[in-house]
Amino acid sequence: VLSTPSNVAWLSGGISPRIDRSAPRDSIWFVVTDANVTLISNAVEIPRLIAEDEKQIERFSVVEVPWYGTYWEAVLDILPAGKHHIGADYLGGAGVDIADDLIAMRLALTPFAQGQLHQLGRAATSALEDTLKSWKPGELDLEIQARLCYELEVRGIEPVVVIVGGDDRPKQFRHPVAIGAHVKEYLMAVVVAKRHGLHVAATRFVASHSLSGEQKQAFEELGRIQADVAARAKVGASYGNLYETLAGSYARFGHRGAWKEHFQGGPIGYEQREFEISPEDVTSPWFLEGVELGQAIAFNPSYRGGFKVEDTYLLGTFGPKRVTDSGDWPMMIFDDDFPVAGVLEI
Repeated sequence: VLSTPSNVAWLSGGISPRIDRSAPRDSIWFVVTDANVTLISNAVEIPRLIAEDEKQIERFSVVEVPWYGTYWEAVLDILPAGKHHIGADYLGGAGVDIADDLIAMRLALTPFAQGQLHQLGRAATSALEDTLKSWKPGELDLEIQARLCYELEVRGIEPVVVIVGGDDRPKQFRHPVAIGAHVKEYLMAVVVAKRHGLHVAATRFVASHSLSGEQKQAFEELGRIQADVAARAKVGASYGNLYETLAGSYARFGHRGAWKEHFQGGPIGYEQREFEISPEDVTSPWFLEGVELGQAIAFNPSYRGGFKVEDTYLLGTFGPKRVTDSGDWPMMIFDDDFPVAGVLEI
């Protein structure tokens, strides 16, 4: 029984946008048995789904419940008499918790979902970078944030995480959320973007002046840390290996333990991070989870003082490919040929 937005999108290929973006349960549920896949939804949504997603809906049996009814009653009615061995991602009614099993199953994206991720990556990056290119020093961070949300929404993309801050605030805080402050010299924008149930993450910086040598060095070091992790992300490695590589790269540049100061990211897909562990979480089952083709990663190493890099990569036969790429932004390219977004100086 699948009821969370991430699992519903995974099974259906992102069949329908959520109605309540904050709801932990989707308005669509699926019941998967050996014999059939049944879609359950309420009487408000079923007519729209049939009218606007007919080709996708016809793949499933459809059960309609009243808006005041309970989905779990429909689930139990669907199951064969006497068969109640249920695995569920939400135990509001019955069953065994299989949420982690489902995460492991959906980490490797299908070819169809990989295509959707590439399209999302290009569209979301274009929205993010177009917003920053249009920044006029002195604008309010709230104005910039509103424009970024517009650029995402007009592309059919849901802004899951949006952080916009400038000047001294990114130097003081890892999450300098917009507060109505004027941004005159240095702007950071972070986005996690969602479409068809899939997510990509990216961070970009723009400056109204040339960066100092110290600033350029900090970004280059973070870019190399990002590239080190990407180079390690290949079949045969575990996610523990990726986080250990991350910690080792921080240490290599004289910032041992700096990963403790901020979230470091991890595999991304039908959640904004499918799981997130630290280099010290050696007892976590995710530490030994193997890296596979078709998985996506978004790590975001950062230093104090307003320095961070973040992009989303899809792991393919020839290595990680950056999907948050517009083709029109300053890049840092390293010996191992893993591109990392740089800073736009205007």
